[in-house]
Amino acid sequence: FSGGIGTYEKEIFINEEEKEKVYILLVEGAYMNAEVYINGHLAALHPYGYTEFKVDLTQYIRLGQKNKLRVVVNNNAMPNSRWYSGSGLYRHIQLLTAEKLYIDPWDLFVVAEDFNEDKAVVKIEATVTNALSVDESIEFQTIIYDPQGNEIFTEIKSGIARREGKTNFSSLIPMEAPQLWSTEKPYLYKARTKVYKNGSLMDETETTFGIRSISFDAKNGFRLNGTSLKLKGGCIHHDNGPLGAAAFDVAEYRKIRLLKELGYNAIRTAHNPPSRALLDACDYYGMLVIDEMFDCWRQKKNAYDYHLYFEDWWKRDVEATILRDRNHPSVIMWSIGNEIGERDGNSDGVQIAEELCAYVKQLDPTRAVTNGVNAIFLDAGEFGGILANIFNGSAGDLSELPPEVHELLKECDRVTAEWGEITEPFCKPLDVVGYNYLDSRYEEDGLKFPDRVI
Repeated sequence: FSGGIGTYEKEIFINEEEKEKVYILLVEGAYMNAEVYINGHLAALHPYGYTEFKVDLTQYIRLGQKNKLRVVVNNNAMPNSRWYSGSGLYRHIQLLTAEKLYIDPWDLFVVAEDFNEDKAVVKIEATVTNALSVDESIEFQTIIYDPQGNEIFTEIKSGIARREGKTNFSSLIPMEAPQLWSTEKPYLYKARTKVYKNGSLMDETETTFGIRSISFDAKNGFRLNGTSLKLKGGCIHHDNGPLGAAAFDVAEYRKIRLLKELGYNAIRTAHNPPSRALLDACDYYGMLVIDEMFDCWRQKKNAYDYHLYFEDWWKRDVEATILRDRNHPSVIMWSIGNEIGERDGNSDGVQIAEELCAYVKQLDPTRAVTNGVNAIFLDAGEFGGILANIFNGSAGDLSELPPEVHELLKECDRVTAEWGEITEPFCKPLDVVGYNYLDSRYEEDGLKFPDRVI
């Protein structure tokens, strides 16, 4: 479908009494090359169409008058995707207002560090932003609720929020007789975090979370809460069929509910980060998730795709994905790519894989890192499709082909036979190696790489 340029405008009146506030625009998805303007000022550029981004508008706000917000989304350069992308603002967009002591979006992390049937220890990490010019003494309150809304734990701590910067605060919360999150019983708690200054509430934020353990090894495969579990499901793109790319919350929940009823217990977000609502639905219904980030790195698959921006933006987009999605118990793996062109090591592919894996682990050491690795281009199976076109779908007479094509077929056979050795350096930093369309290699490579999780 054609792309084009979408321009979205909104006027917002802000009272003069609101001068001590912070204004942040949170854009969940804009496909693609978004530009954010406020009162004629260019406040942000964001190329990738699938990652959430936030824009601090505070310095450009005019008090006591209307403020003109304009978002321009440019999907003119096509083709830039291998599937239906949609165009424009296709996910939620919000204007967030806070005091100058606040918790930024993505800055709350909840993880169960240790648990058994009798008790659990839940770690709450919150980063408080102080936009004031002086250090501030604050109180940091954490409240835990069960699914029925009953308060089951509360704690208040004191600390200093450093001026004009971010300060990390953490709490280790003991919980008696914890209920575990699983695919059969997706039990969700809620954590609410509040920031006080001199007894006055400055900001509050909340997130749902689940208590569960995950592990991966070649002997037991994937284990959820200590029990081996096979992943049964498939790869789903971000659209909702005839509804298009717009991420209506109810449609995202419907999609996951139907897949769960059909027997799925896992999905892979092919091939980009999904909407918030889809992950919320996976938490709610007990659907495991491989949260994928990219369909390409430096090597292109389409003329105007993400390869144009990967070099400068991959770190920011990885950060946006992980910091936004890390509280979802449904997410068990981060996928750093799908059928990446550099999988045979060309174009610094091994180095990029190592850097990506290391950065993901730095941001979230609690989950596995994977990559969907497929056959190398010279694979005979792929070339067979080209031959089928040459012979118009029939088997054809290979003797009719010129000698140089026969040499290429020999090279195809060699690459196919040596795929494991060729891709081994690329796969080495991964916790789980995705074998896209390579089920014929499971047993062979299981013996060849006995410690590899396939």
